[in-house]
Amino acid sequence: MAGSRLPGFVAGLAVAALVASATASTVLAAPPSNDDRAGATPISVFEDAPFDLAEATVAVDDPASCDGDAAQGSVWFAYTAIEAGPVVVTFSGVDTTAVHVLAPDGLAEIGCASTADPLYLEPQVTFDVTVGETYLIEIAGRTDVDTRGSVFIERPL
Repeated sequence: MAGSRLPGFVAGLAVAALVASATASTVLAAPPSNDDRAGATPISVFEDAPFDLAEATVAVDDPASCDGDAAQGSVWFAYTAIEAGPVVVTFSGVDTTAVHVLAPDGLAEIGCASTADPLYLEPQVTFDVTVGETYLIEIAGRTDVDTRGSVFIERPL
């Protein structure tokens, strides 16, 4: 009698091992911590901030892309001005991407630039800031091609 249970027991072990193997090899990646505007990563002037859109998502309240392409993912940065005057936001390293700059209310778009614009090798948005105000910067684009890049803020000379 015990011998007749052995094949079932072995089969059960094989199924359990197969399930464990499949579960262990299936890695669910998480979106980046700055995937939504509420988790925007602080950035300063003259700071080169890297990003990766590979696991990024799009929220229903993300701005529409200025280049006409539907974004597959976005990451957010927050810049708090310590001096009044113009700043320039540029990004590089990725294709089919747009940068949006939102006003301190987080709703009104101040500017947008895209890699789809043939006039820009490195798209940029120049805008005036007010001391103490925080501006949101969204990098949006495709998640299936060159997903890594960096965003940089500077003050023009």
